[in-house]
Amino acid sequence: MFDKMFYLTAIAVLVIIADMIFEVNFPIIREVNIDTEKIEKGKEIVFLQISDFHGSSSVELVNKMVSKADKIKPDAVFITGDLVDETTKDFDNIHILIKKLYSICSDIFFVSGNHEWNNDKKTELLRKLKELGVKISNNKGFNFAIRGTDINICGVDDSYRGQDNIEKAMKSADNKNYIILISHSPKIRDRLRGHSPDLIISGHTHGGQVRLPLIGAIISPVEGLFPKYDKGIYKLNNGSILYIDSGVGTSKLPIRFLNRSQMSLIKIVGTGRD
Repeated sequence: MFDKMFYLTAIAVLVIIADMIFEVNFPIIREVNIDTEKIEKGKEIVFLQISDFHGSSSVELVNKMVSKADKIKPDAVFITGDLVDETTKDFDNIHILIKKLYSICSDIFFVSGNHEWNNDKKTELLRKLKELGVKISNNKGFNFAIRGTDINICGVDDSYRGQDNIEKAMKSADNKNYIILISHSPKIRDRLRGHSPDLIISGHTHGGQVRLPLIGAIISPVEGLFPKYDKGIYKLNNGSILYIDSGVGTSKLPIRFLNRSQMSLIKIVGTGRD
């Protein structure tokens, strides 16, 4: 009886370990649809969000990501921080990823996360991203027209490190337009200072990395134990919609459970009058 229980337990442990490894290395696309009356009915704008890549050295992972992105043909790409890990010194794989993404979509927006700030080569990274055509969006706003529809894209630097400046980011935003705020940390929701962007896109939490059935994330950076805000869509009291992507990479331990590596396909669907 003991031997049988031992083998069953060993098999269960091996299956869980195999699943954890699989979930890290085989990313999926998570589709998110958000309706808005600010955009004409019948129009649809498509964004790809990539978060928390953490400087993976896996060329195979990059190729899988780019292959999936190519099928989407997004109108813009949002990279919401922690593109590198704080210990990343070699940016070659980052450069490969950006170049391949740029061949698919030339409008790539980036905001820094806490790992960029903790990386000694942060300045070099930002300089190289800019050279590759990436729009560095730290505390900046952009007026962006997509097939006749005006969008405001506003980015804030990492609020986890207190580097965010919402006033600068939202300065040129027009409330008549659909306003998207991109931020690494979802904690920006507490630092809006009266501003109400239509959509806030963030990452940072990794969805907890390891999740439990019926419970969800056990722990998440900044959000703490059994966090309310870990991944997915939330409606805030000010009317803004907050979306948290659980990310591509990992931190501390290279594992995920019930929380597969992902990128997000975000569709903004117009429901307004023609």
